Amino acid sequence: MTKLTESVAFALTAFLCIISLGPLQSQAEAADNYFVLRGGFAAPQDMDISASGGDESKVMSFDNGYTVGIAYGRRILPWLRGEIEVGWTEMDADTFKMEHRGIEVDDKGRDEHLYGMLNGLVDWQNDSAFTPYLGLGLGVAKATLENDFVFPDTGRQVSRDSSDTAFAYQLMLGLVWDVNANWGLELRGRYFASNDRTHDRPNRTTDLEADGSQLWMLDLGVSYKF
Repeated sequence: MTKLTESVAFALTAFLCIISLGPLQSQAEAADNYFVLRGGFAAPQDMDISASGGDESKVMSFDNGYTVGIAYGRRILPWLRGEIEVGWTEMDADTFKMEHRGIEVDDKGRDEHLYGMLNGLVDWQNDSAFTPYLGLGLGVAKATLENDFVFPDTGRQVSRDSSDTAFAYQLMLGLVWDVNANWGLELRGRYFASNDRTHDRPNRTTDLEADGSQLWMLDLGVSYKF
């Protein structure tokens, strides 16, 4: 069982145990605040990389990864919510293709993001327990890019690890199920992207210029309203 599967299974078990205690707040009381714990699946797109001089074009591809996060939210209007979200996303590298040399190698590195977002969410109010919503988030991401591979022609080992901070945004489409007055389940799909970034190369005079990250994510969330 993967770490992501274990995390989701644990969260669902804890959620079912807690809500079995029953509602802590009557339906007549308005819950203006909430916390939500989320975890899910991240599907990254390939990343174009080049040296700062514009040569040595490379393409880095990644395996699907995972994302976890927590958010505090508050209802601003009956149809509008605001959130402060902090999260972590990680994808293992798959291949590192050096187009200028015509070779492709297996890369054991990874791409990681620690991000903070301010989200605005518009709810579609209705009489059911299910509330669809649309959202936009703006923030920053500290992205860490790692490479770990061996050149097939020379046998030289390459290991590098550097970080950069970039502007980030996300577009969201989700559905919240109000199980009772205090607890809810959420399914959220989103497109997450960040600006281009620069990564240092030890013992080299040029840096690596990496295209911004582009990821499709699917989250499952457990929320507590108060």
